[in-house]
Amino acid sequence: MFDSFFQFNKVGKETPYSTTFLKNIWYYNFRSRKSLFIVEVEEYQHHIFVLKYYQKKHKKHPKKFQILSDEYKAATVIGTCIRIMLSIYHKNNKASFGFIGANSFNPESGEEEPINNTQRFRIYKYAMEELIGTESFTHGMEEDSSSYIMISNKCDVHFIASEAKRMFTELYPSFSGRNGD
Repeated sequence: MFDSFFQFNKVGKETPYSTTFLKNIWYYNFRSRKSLFIVEVEEYQHHIFVLKYYQKKHKKHPKKFQILSDEYKAATVIGTCIRIMLSIYHKNNKASFGFIGANSFNPESGEEEPINNTQRFRIYKYAMEELIGTESFTHGMEEDSSSYIMISNKCDVHFIASEAKRMFTELYPSFSGRNGD
């Protein structure tokens, strides 16, 4: 189901000047039949990478990560993001990956999906469990925040899990409150 993908290109890197945990943001792009997509790969301490994608035409929209493309190519878009992840992992086998299954937003109607256990989260979870498995990664998730992490088994999994939780709780205080912690 997620076997097909679009050809992608690494197009740049940004190094933030004032952040505690974020080291770099890597930019990739790919083109579907109708749209250009941008993938932002945030590189954090401890070889943790967070992937985010959006259509270029929504770049300035405050909810750009939440807007659906209406191209019905989700499996191919997700397959492309998985290929980007694997290209990073093949260069760095200590790389761990995280993502949020963003709650969908319809700009025309203003309707917004609740943030817990989103449709995207359920699809990403299925893709990661089916395609990536547990040989190279330990999987963790929180349905309340629709967040998912895959920690490289080449690392101290418990240490990385605890550091990831600490970093993201500090960066996004509302994030930890979603699951009752």
